[in-house]
Amino acid sequence: AASPASPLIMREDPVGTIAANTLGAFYTLSLAKEKNAKGYMFISSREIYGQPDENQEFFYENTYGLVDPLDARSCYPEGKKAAETMCASFHKQYGLHTKIARLAHTYGPGMSIYDGRVQADFLKNVLFNEDIVLKSDGSSVRTYTYIADAIAGMWRILLNGEELAYNIGDENGKVSIRELAELLVKINPEKHLKLCFDIPKDANTGCAPFTMGILSSERLRELGWQPLNTIEEGFTRTLRYLEYEKANGRL
Repeated sequence: AASPASPLIMREDPVGTIAANTLGAFYTLSLAKEKNAKGYMFISSREIYGQPDENQEFFYENTYGLVDPLDARSCYPEGKKAAETMCASFHKQYGLHTKIARLAHTYGPGMSIYDGRVQADFLKNVLFNEDIVLKSDGSSVRTYTYIADAIAGMWRILLNGEELAYNIGDENGKVSIRELAELLVKINPEKHLKLCFDIPKDANTGCAPFTMGILSSERLRELGWQPLNTIEEGFTRTLRYLEYEKANGRL
């Protein structure tokens, strides 16, 4: 899991980003082989699927979209893809019990509000009583999975999974960026915040260019996994945690 997930880092340090995934996976896989590890899990990403085909709503573990390998921003998804192939290779050649968890957007207590992702920016706005300003029309659709549900899914995969790769994404957490901003305003009525738009003509944010493509977690649900936290409950809990950290001078 030791990889930058911040679009700011991906933009400023694409070499470090791809190295963390490729070299990091190789050295840890080699260590797992050397120590005869009972299991090895690689934390991958929805981004490996890229941009879906037209009218394709869901990504299953055996379907793929488009990633441009010559775009430096692809340092993250291409690094993840290479690491996944290493997991498959170590399994085939050495019999290492490797598993891959492809995460959708995951959030919750412990996350940074300064890493440049939209959910982090929105939470920071709410925490400091600032109106939420969108830099796009907010139409991009994502799924958000609460951290406790994601961790439960990872344990299911590592301990009970028979397949190499599994998606982890709460399809019920499907929401557009604009809808997420509206939700955060709604669940904090006492702050009297507003949703505003300030769309730059030419922006290079480092964010993923993909606008659609939802992870299907059908394979994981067959192992008995079921997310327990709604998106409203999850973000309410996260804000409660952030308020606590702020009150104790840690933000």
